[in-house]
Amino acid sequence: MGQVVTVLDARVVPERTADLRAAYADAMRGPFPPGLVRTALLQHASDPAQWRIETVWESPEALAAMRQAPGKPRGVLIFEAAGARPVLTVFHAIDGLGNESQGADDRGPRQRWSVAPCLVVDDVVRTATYYRDTLGFHYDRFWNDPPSFCMVKRGGVVIMLAQAERGGAMRPNQVADPGRAALDAYLWIDDADALFAEFKAAGAMIVRDIGDRPYGCRDFDVEDCDGYRLCFGHDLEG
Repeated sequence: MGQVVTVLDARVVPERTADLRAAYADAMRGPFPPGLVRTALLQHASDPAQWRIETVWESPEALAAMRQAPGKPRGVLIFEAAGARPVLTVFHAIDGLGNESQGADDRGPRQRWSVAPCLVVDDVVRTATYYRDTLGFHYDRFWNDPPSFCMVKRGGVVIMLAQAERGGAMRPNQVADPGRAALDAYLWIDDADALFAEFKAAGAMIVRDIGDRPYGCRDFDVEDCDGYRLCFGHDLEG
């Protein structure tokens, strides 16, 4: 048996929409249960009170393990935070989930790929702590003794942090190409405005304000504690 899709449907009154989105954003900070492939919060196109959380699991066993864990499933808690009681439907994936539907071209559907930038840092513990406390990422562990490597994660994105053997080895792209605000990573997210507000409240260094761009995205730039410049944005509709 292949992948499994769980669908949670519920109606949320308009005045509780902000609570729903905040609860979902908090859940996307992780940690995530093993076997979760991807998840999405969906709003009905013609009925704005109708909401759905759709989650893909790599196997029925992964879904069963999540259900056996203590406490209520995270998706149920997200809806309950908005005063809603969701209805669950489970589907078995027959075909199609192995491909990215938006990646089709004349060669056929593309396989699902992902990438993790690797940033060289002076102090991996300090930098991982910054990503956790200021940018809302999480990490599971450090590698080596003393620590020299860590992977910080949020919303399915992974950023590798590698501590150099000698100090001062960091080289953000803007150092190599000064004056052009060169990025070190671009992160596509669900809601740039919500994340912008979250980062400002957490004291992140915003180096380019949020706005709609001519290349079809709404985004903003953050400079991390080591001078690396990250852009967070979502695609503009239409």
